Amino acid sequence: MLTQTPPNLSLAVILQQLKPVISGTAEGKDAPAGCMEGTREQLLHDITEWANDPNGPCAFWLSGLAGTGKTTVASSIAEKLVKAGLVVVSFFISRHAGQRSDLYNIVHTLAFELARVNAAARTAILKAFERDPRLHELNLNEQVEHLLLEPLKAVSMANSDARIVLILDALDECDNPAALVGDGCLAKLIPALSCRDAIGKVKVLLTSRPMETIGNALHPFMLRLGREVKLHEIETLGDIHTYLERSMFDLCAHRQLPMSWPSADEISALVKRAGSLFIYAATVIRYISQDEYWPPERLTDLLSTQPASAEDDSPYEEVDKLYLEVMLLFIQRGNRGGSGKQTPLAERVRRVVAAVVLQREPMSPQLISALFHIPVGAVLAIVLGLSAIWSAPASETDRS
Repeated sequence: MLTQTPPNLSLAVILQQLKPVISGTAEGKDAPAGCMEGTREQLLHDITEWANDPNGPCAFWLSGLAGTGKTTVASSIAEKLVKAGLVVVSFFISRHAGQRSDLYNIVHTLAFELARVNAAARTAILKAFERDPRLHELNLNEQVEHLLLEPLKAVSMANSDARIVLILDALDECDNPAALVGDGCLAKLIPALSCRDAIGKVKVLLTSRPMETIGNALHPFMLRLGREVKLHEIETLGDIHTYLERSMFDLCAHRQLPMSWPSADEISALVKRAGSLFIYAATVIRYISQDEYWPPERLTDLLSTQPASAEDDSPYEEVDKLYLEVMLLFIQRGNRGGSGKQTPLAERVRRVVAAVVLQREPMSPQLISALFHIPVGAVLAIVLGLSAIWSAPASETDRS
């Protein structure tokens, strides 16, 4: 019987059946970076305390606007909990990596990771495949029941002190967020983990944008069984100030700039423009750090633009302006002839930008080259110039 086979062979059987997307886990090759040291300290402390509290709620939902740093927080938490001796099973969903947004791949990877780290879960999954070898091809309800719920119940019932924290990042980037949070998946999983036998042994950390679909499904459970924190409502100016100061210090050392640059007023102006969005600060650093430009000039040009008005309701006004400036730089470089007519470079830039903006799935430089009949080298040059706002796969194979 499968349940009598050695652990490594058992895992090989499960691996063959489930085909997990390991790159989407905290240990995978595409694992996201964590928070800069010295930032988000109170939030990281609070989540760590929740994870270690055997009598606390079983679920923690970190919601926040795009660009507020949810994924970096989740990545830091995964690292902290592993160092603290907890078992972490994670998946970082991404719509920009097709395999990592597929609902069934998410379930299969979580199941495989559970089997990898816990013997009771591994035995439960093997038994499920013994009962039905086609399990990985059944509907979502069946798979969640037998690949996640039953193994987690087995973990809870096992005579062991092992504690597991499931981390599921970016629910909104799943191909089908409604199904992921609905009755067939999380809405079934979270109440099961709050039962008497499971309390303290299995917990779930979720992150997402504040989408109505996700909120409608999760709020009823969070009120009774979990805890919710809205990241965009947490004061972040101090953390963003720390991030910018340290990043500028590193840039000065790398580019042999005077350590008096930038001034305190310039840092403060950037912090004010960033608001609660770490993505603005990170984009600024990438933008002014590109080797072919002089950082002080780029920062001066950036701060010379009119800041968003206080009446503007969009938190993304400054980010929009920053992205637009990066793209306009290319257009201006393509119109150097001064005749007012668009040059071949400007037209190429427009086509590449259109491919980036209009496609739901990211396109590799090779695919853009074939689509628009632009040399791959020319596309790669544009990609390099746009690297402050666009991270493109280097080849078709890198998209998997």
